[in-house]
Amino acid sequence: MVTFTKAAAAEMRDRIAAQISRLLEEDPYNVRLQRQQILLARAQISTIHSFCSELVRENFYKLDVSPDFRILDDAEMTLLRHDAITQVLDEYYALGDALFFQLVDAFSAGRDDAQLVSTVETLYEFVRSHPFPERWLREKAALYREELPASQTVWGETALHYAQDAITYAVALTQNALSLMEQEAAIQKAYHDAYASDLAGLLALQTYVQEKNWNGLAFACRNFSYEKLKPLRGYGDDPLE
Repeated sequence: MVTFTKAAAAEMRDRIAAQISRLLEEDPYNVRLQRQQILLARAQISTIHSFCSELVRENFYKLDVSPDFRILDDAEMTLLRHDAITQVLDEYYALGDALFFQLVDAFSAGRDDAQLVSTVETLYEFVRSHPFPERWLREKAALYREELPASQTVWGETALHYAQDAITYAVALTQNALSLMEQEAAIQKAYHDAYASDLAGLLALQTYVQEKNWNGLAFACRNFSYEKLKPLRGYGDDPLE
């Protein structure tokens, strides 16, 4: 029997022991029950990790591993993993691969590769939960092929959905501001044109999102401009301002 925690394994053993004892009270001369009670002490009732460890120890000679192997603790695993990632990064830096440098530029920030290393570790931990991690990685990498339009990819649809929510929120804020400034002529005179320009730009962005025009949206975002607000004096403490 295998389970996920030591506490659950101990509870399983206790429940079986209690059941055998109860049956023996009803039938104290049952040889089979007596034998089961003795064998219970050696029964393999453990966590999945303990079971696998015992399986390897029993078959080490078939696996070409040392019989005195041990399981790394978390700190040792972290150090080895970091060493492995650092070694791979050093090898790719030495190769001078252009695609690798693009990867570094996309995921690194500052003067080191800490963010890139963190991204690799996060991905590694995630794919370990898949029965066929390499196949999963190949399938996901295929979603980033250059010939596939961004708006037709899973990640592109996710980005457009986020953009739609963000733009809708910004439009609502801007429209609300334009409505509020109607309460004070001086504020409206100073701010209306700039806010109206913002709203027009946001509505254009919204159109690009609705049309799933990835390139148009990207261009419009990069070139979005804000008109300068006209000076407004005497309203520093006014909550409406």
